[in-house]
Amino acid sequence: MITDTQFNEWAQSSTKHPILLVEITHKTGKVYLSDHVYFTNATDTPAHVSYDVCLKQAVLVERTLDQDSVGAIRVYNDGSLDHWLDLLFIGYEIEILIGDKSWNRADFRRQFNGTIDSFEQLSGSSYEFKSTLATSIVQSIVFNKYNSYTPWIAGNHTSTKAMAAGKIFGMRRYRIAAPEKYNRNDVTITYGGNPASLTWIDDTWTTNTFYVTDHFDGTLEVKFACPTVDQKFKALFASVCAHVNQPINAANLAAYPIDPDITLYISENMPFPEFLAVSLETLGALLWINDEGEIELYRKELPELIEETSIVSFFTPNDDPVIKTITEELPAAAVQIKNPDYNHNSEDGPNHFEYNAIDLTYPYRTVITHSYAKDSEAIIEGRRLADLLSVTRRTYSVTINRISPELFIGAIVNIYSPEDRWEENGQGLNALVVGFTQSFKSNKSELIVWR
Repeated sequence: MITDTQFNEWAQSSTKHPILLVEITHKTGKVYLSDHVYFTNATDTPAHVSYDVCLKQAVLVERTLDQDSVGAIRVYNDGSLDHWLDLLFIGYEIEILIGDKSWNRADFRRQFNGTIDSFEQLSGSSYEFKSTLATSIVQSIVFNKYNSYTPWIAGNHTSTKAMAAGKIFGMRRYRIAAPEKYNRNDVTITYGGNPASLTWIDDTWTTNTFYVTDHFDGTLEVKFACPTVDQKFKALFASVCAHVNQPINAANLAAYPIDPDITLYISENMPFPEFLAVSLETLGALLWINDEGEIELYRKELPELIEETSIVSFFTPNDDPVIKTITEELPAAAVQIKNPDYNHNSEDGPNHFEYNAIDLTYPYRTVITHSYAKDSEAIIEGRRLADLLSVTRRTYSVTINRISPELFIGAIVNIYSPEDRWEENGQGLNALVVGFTQSFKSNKSELIVWR
């Protein structure tokens, strides 16, 4: 099996012989297409398959921070594919893979996984497939109080509003979270800001609820304090993803460089994409969906401070990099971190500000982020982000005369292009990949990088 390191070395080699495989499922089977002669052996899956060399034009695959896409795939038909008109392709899967002509099928790496939107005969000798990305982020609700009454909770709570669980026999009942997430003996409450006693109830009407002794009118807020089972980001994130059936790369999550203490209470409906967005802001992370459809997290860091061992790909004058500026980001005079103890749908505080010493006579901006990390750790991440944005940052488009299938969102690359002044002390400059387009068959790439 080809390792990641071997694949990266192959992708940057001038002696590689890349082959593009396109596998398209239909109602009764699958068709196998390629841009060069390729066939599998008896030990491959699938076994003894000869790929049709019929890809008519370059195949374009684009990946950005928020979406993937593939250009229309044109297929040449010499008459042997006439029977395709009787096949049902729409709604079925398409996969695009890259590898070397000498490799087994298992060593090829997937570059796109989507669903066929249309299949059309353009002429007697030409077909066209169009497709969209297979959904990668689930759209589930993290918490729905009308169905489960078990809010998500994490961290050390000191003064959090308890969730009302109805009124029975004149008593207003309250709930904190699922019983396995905390210890009842650790819970203390206040009613209207004053310490109060509580009585736990498990009966035929409600379970895992309590009421405030001697208080029945509900005109004042009930707040609770207690530690919870989940104290760290990674444990909570993995639990939520498992709950909504969102695949994640466990090894990638474990290797992420920070795991902050958190304080979270989701007692209102929160779509998983919204929870994911807050999680990314909490960590200062970039999102990537790998070839298995799993979430991976990568950190947005100062590219110039990255060690050489962390650089995924080197682009040299032999790759003919041509660089142009796309956008310019103004420096941040301040970074505001909104860090509420609960209800992360809100814009409530406490708010923390990190300031930069910049020339305020020039254009600048204020950056607003959200976090459910512990206050002290939210401030640390805010300061890191402020340092990151203390100067003007630019996003560049870089064209390369080779495909670069080793890349992913969040990768650090080194670009050596003296004509564009991307050279320092005999070395290229590091940049963070935030998007790319691979032009397979024409053997070209366009990178979108940030530095």
